[in-house]
Amino acid sequence: AIHALYSGQGVQQSEANAFLMRFSESDEAWQTAIQLISRAQGGDNLEDQTAYIASSVLHSKVCKNWKQLALEQRAELGSSVMQMLTAVAQGQLRVGRVVVSRLSLVLAAVSMRSDEGMTVLVTHALGISSLQTPVAVSVALDMLKDVPDEIENGDLSRQRKMELKDELTRHLENVLQLC
Repeated sequence: AIHALYSGQGVQQSEANAFLMRFSESDEAWQTAIQLISRAQGGDNLEDQTAYIASSVLHSKVCKNWKQLALEQRAELGSSVMQMLTAVAQGQLRVGRVVVSRLSLVLAAVSMRSDEGMTVLVTHALGISSLQTPVAVSVALDMLKDVPDEIENGDLSRQRKMELKDELTRHLENVLQLC
């Protein structure tokens, strides 16, 4: 379907898009998206497109269907995304920068909806940056750069947004060390 979406024409593209939209609403989309991203080896345009769509599906599902997940599934999702970003930073998972950005948005969306808030995300980003490679620092910065916008535009109460902004402010000194 992804191949048809990007390289198909007319009806074929429309059908592929409709299929992917239906699939993204399914319960299986969570796990399938994680599996598709985890298998990416880079260098293949179709793999990058697949990983991008899969990460976009995850972001959409977190924003729209978060409450449908059981608590252990929520924790597993956050952990899976952190593991993927760590694997990218360590050179074990090769995906395009746009996929890293999208995964970072997924992690921000998960973090702002979790009880731990932004502390886990910031701590993990700082841990990745301690690898001190250009790729690791880039991944760490990607993990943090869109967090303020994600908080501002998220479907959260005003009170929750203020709490998250305060939490980010407390981490500011450590985050600035990355720059």
